[in-house]
Amino acid sequence: MTCRGLILASILLCAPLHAAEPLCVPCEVKRIAEGATDGTLSQIITSLKQRREDDPDNRAIHLLLASAYERDDNLFWARNVLYAWTAAHPADCEALSLLAWLQLRQGAPGEALSLLSENSACPDTVPMETRFSLLQDAATAAGQEDPAPPLPRAKRAFQEDRAVWLQRWNAHPGSLPPLRLRLDAATGFTSNSSAGSPTDASTDAANGFVNRLDADASFTAPLRGPVRPMVQGTARLQGFPAQALREYSYVDLAWRPGVIFGRTNRLTLAYRGNLLLSAWPGHRYFYEAHRGEAELETGAGFIAFMGAGRRIFRDGGRTRTELDGGVGGSLPMNDWLSLLAVASFRYFDAVGDPYDQAGGGPLVAALVRLPVNMRLRMALSAAVDVFPHSGGERGTLAFGTQQRRRDLTVRQSSEFWFPPLGAFHAGFAWEFNHRDSNADEAQGTLNYDYAEHRILLKLRMEWTLNPAAPRAVKDPMHVPLNWGISAGKNADMNSEIRSLLQQDEAARASSSCVE
Repeated sequence: MTCRGLILASILLCAPLHAAEPLCVPCEVKRIAEGATDGTLSQIITSLKQRREDDPDNRAIHLLLASAYERDDNLFWARNVLYAWTAAHPADCEALSLLAWLQLRQGAPGEALSLLSENSACPDTVPMETRFSLLQDAATAAGQEDPAPPLPRAKRAFQEDRAVWLQRWNAHPGSLPPLRLRLDAATGFTSNSSAGSPTDASTDAANGFVNRLDADASFTAPLRGPVRPMVQGTARLQGFPAQALREYSYVDLAWRPGVIFGRTNRLTLAYRGNLLLSAWPGHRYFYEAHRGEAELETGAGFIAFMGAGRRIFRDGGRTRTELDGGVGGSLPMNDWLSLLAVASFRYFDAVGDPYDQAGGGPLVAALVRLPVNMRLRMALSAAVDVFPHSGGERGTLAFGTQQRRRDLTVRQSSEFWFPPLGAFHAGFAWEFNHRDSNADEAQGTLNYDYAEHRILLKLRMEWTLNPAAPRAVKDPMHVPLNWGISAGKNADMNSEIRSLLQQDEAARASSSCVE
């Protein structure tokens, strides 16, 4: 065999020993994401650089290397990798979109817009149209105090782009999903079963297990104009498995049709009907209510609300005309902490003078975003209520004391939520309620002091239907864009404010009366 033949044979025999393994893009994407948390990004970057030298025309390797650099917060080299690739391949729309995103991250929205608009060949696919729309929206909104206009409809998008599209849609006050459903189920233990009942709030009630289910469904007409009809329904059920405690169970139903005016800043005018059914013997029908309500919400996270109407109790003396309202807002401190504050008031003019009531107080909360999408929410509220026409003989009959009744109520709740699994969230909570009343002279059950500790395991399911949302597409060679946009804080905070107010309202309604 000639020398040339020997050389050729050796090359053929040795080549398989040095051939690189086939590139698995999803595997590399997962490895980069894990490397960002376990500190192995430098090794991954070295490996990808070697692959690039071995296969310089492999587009996915260049995009993966840029993604790894970005995850390592080395934006300079991430841009250099993409600049080199797009210089040789100017029609690569996905690489251009990644480069535009890096420009946004480095605070250069003008350069990002230029990249997105200078190439007439891009975007070249429907998912890329959605990607470019998201990036252009982010670049246009950069540095502006007012929220960006609602996103246009999109047909298809990559999975990470669809998530951001929905996030921005939900973040904008004028963009509401047509159908929303939320279920909150809880089970646990209470130290005072009567504290959760509308018929009694005595300190001597037994402890026991408690189950709770809250359902909230809403429909908003998917119209483009400034006026949109809406309807909301809620159901709150609380029950006790123990036979001796079942009389403290109740069902609270509410329905709320209305109209929403405006988009960026919106005003909701609604009628609210309410029916409470109790398991207390002889008190199945406890009250019904008919109210008019108004709510003003802004894109800056401010909310104001007011309501008035008539609540008709089974006990006619407690039937009353109601007026209540308040203001609230959120203050995002940073990417992981947001503070909320609400101040509310109420005035009730009852048929029986001793049951007239005036009060109000603050509610403050902190929402902490923990790693891997866990959350911690802590809330504290205090309320002072006076019964200006109680006292004397009639006050003694109503509340067991000749003094003018005054109450101080303090409530706290702490909730920890695990990372969501699809539409499901699991967590646990500790709630503490305490009321100090001067109507605490123990005459029968006429003692309005009470305290309660409650430990709960919670499961939440949230589901929305949005026909405007793009359909997710999968591409085995796709390198995801690592969105770091914290959109939707104001919308999330307004939702949190409503949730806290509903909890506080439920607590007040469930401990307002004693039989």
